[in-house]
Amino acid sequence: MGRATGSAAVGSLVCGVVLLSGSAHAALQEVPENGAPGRLVLSSDPYPAQLDALSPGVIRYWEVTATIEGASDASLVLEIWKDGDLVEHPDGLVATVERCDVAWTGVPDSPHCASGWEVVTDARPSDDYSTVSPVFDLHGVDPVDGTHLLLGFGLEPTDAGDESLMGLSAEIGLGLTAAADDPDGPGQPSAPDRPSGIPAADAPTHPIATSTGDLPVTGADVIGLALFALGAIGLGAIGLGAVAFVSLGRGAAGGRTARRAMATHVTRPRAVRQDT
Repeated sequence: MGRATGSAAVGSLVCGVVLLSGSAHAALQEVPENGAPGRLVLSSDPYPAQLDALSPGVIRYWEVTATIEGASDASLVLEIWKDGDLVEHPDGLVATVERCDVAWTGVPDSPHCASGWEVVTDARPSDDYSTVSPVFDLHGVDPVDGTHLLLGFGLEPTDAGDESLMGLSAEIGLGLTAAADDPDGPGQPSAPDRPSGIPAADAPTHPIATSTGDLPVTGADVIGLALFALGAIGLGAIGLGAVAFVSLGRGAAGGRTARRAMATHVTRPRAVRQDT
């Protein structure tokens, strides 16, 4: 699908990760708005997220669905940032983003995409996304079904006994930018705000088509990243969870904008030892 020109909606889901366990997999829930309505709508499962403790070799999933209101054709691109000891360690955290044209099934036990499956990125410790993010084309947003993303976080099975990973932490941020035809006013779309806690790049270029009929994306507040202290639960376990926040605002010339930041804070707990 070609990139559409016109109004832009920039989004980021902001998540602070906590160490929780025993949560069930629930249905997708729309991430609540706390400002002026925007065209980019995000849904999340789980929301709020409370994921089981993650051990090496076990992948934990988070689903995000993006839809567009008031447009029949829109482009959608994604950016990813990651920073921190846990993603810089040679044997550290691997973050995978996959997309699907239809809703994912079989999550979390056996995720399956029936149509349009694609690996968007497989971000490994060797990928330095701490200051500049690649831009990944998600091939637009279906006006009926939306675009369905599946995020996976995990450590290699061989990491179970690696004590050099204990106590390390990291932050991973995702930004979504959608653009669609809208003749309401002039302007130019901008790139998604970097989630709080992720270093800013020096004005990177984003491949978003623009024209004199575009609406600017301005006026939304940057969302703070909620960080939570993680307790040590024993060797070979790491905690994941999420609490999502959304901030929306209005752009110039009456243009509606939606900014959502997703930043996941991940900590590998220190080992708990018992004296004999």
